[in-house]
Amino acid sequence: MLPVADRENALTCSITILGAVIVLLFINPKLTLVLLLLLPFCVGFGSWQRLSMQRANRQVKIRTGEINAAIESGISGIRTFKAFANEQAEDAKFDRANEAFKQSKVDFYKAMGRFNAGVEGVLT
Repeated sequence: MLPVADRENALTCSITILGAVIVLLFINPKLTLVLLLLLPFCVGFGSWQRLSMQRANRQVKIRTGEINAAIESGISGIRTFKAFANEQAEDAKFDRANEAFKQSKVDFYKAMGRFNAGVEGVLT
């Protein structure tokens, strides 16, 4: 089940779309029917892209947590003392975590770009 905020959003959007369709029916019924034929595709595309962006965002958060954990373990207690003797290994470990984080951000922005391009393509 959707969280309360998402349900409120869905209700608000549904009422807005319904109101717009009713107004459009009075203005131009034929054009309104064309819009109603395209609407399910738009909703489907938006839902599909939303899931894609959620997965990418989840990966960004996981990678951020991994980097934070690597940094925390690298600067805590005895590990800090040992890290001075093993600085190259710590740098390499951080670079790997940072690269994974960077890739997850790239994936997120690609998903966002696909969504925006799709919306712009439908609107133009």
